[in-house]
Amino acid sequence: MKAVAEGYGARVLGFGEAAGEGRLLSFTGTAEGSRIACDILGTRIETDLAQPGKHMALNALAALSAVAAAGGDARQAAAALSGFGAGAGRGERR
Repeated sequence: MKAVAEGYGARVLGFGEAAGEGRLLSFTGTAEGSRIACDILGTRIETDLAQPGKHMALNALAALSAVAAAGGDARQAAAALSGFGAGAGRGERR
């Protein structure tokens, strides 16, 4: 799929904990949210997320990588993500 996308001129970035142009450097989670540090194309970004869970941190990493791939400002996007919460009923404990 990567080769096909690149054949159409798309910029394809990898992301994850161990490798990729977007890497999760650290994750600290609580019941209310998390704090992450990541490297996006050589730029270190730290931000708080309003959603708990490492899966949400990896989702944020994917979004920040996509912003960078499109030529956007990943730091500005991280600041916007810090206030993004889950939709009603999502992630609630009962």
